[in-house]
Amino acid sequence: MEIAGLLGILGYFSIEDIRQRSIRIVPLLLAAIMGLVFHLFFGRISIWNLLGGLGVGAVMYMISVISNERVGKGDAMLLAVTGIYLGFWDNLLLLWMASLLTMAVGLVAVIFFRKGKHYELPFVPFVLAGYVIMLLASKGGLS
Repeated sequence: MEIAGLLGILGYFSIEDIRQRSIRIVPLLLAAIMGLVFHLFFGRISIWNLLGGLGVGAVMYMISVISNERVGKGDAMLLAVTGIYLGFWDNLLLLWMASLLTMAVGLVAVIFFRKGKHYELPFVPFVLAGYVIMLLASKGGLS
């Protein structure tokens, strides 16, 4: 259920990020509340692990502020939400995988499609792709 919920959340925000280049805060807050309620009932990860997962998003938010939003604040808040579901280490792995995927597509865009260094890509679809890769690489796959 948790996997389906997070896939749905990431799918929804991927479409929103592609279409609008932004993420609305109200649905994001609802996703966070849903994750906290899920955690209260099933408690798969410790509270410290959950707080660490939120911390990944908080650090990304600080980077967004410092870098004058070269990293989107919505992306950072989404990573805080994924941290509620995944915990610290899995959220850090998700960020790493999404960043690598974004870099690879960015390189292709620059080299083959002659995009400039300031070309912007929506980040959430890469977060979704990274999560799917994590699920496929796990022992149970998508089951």
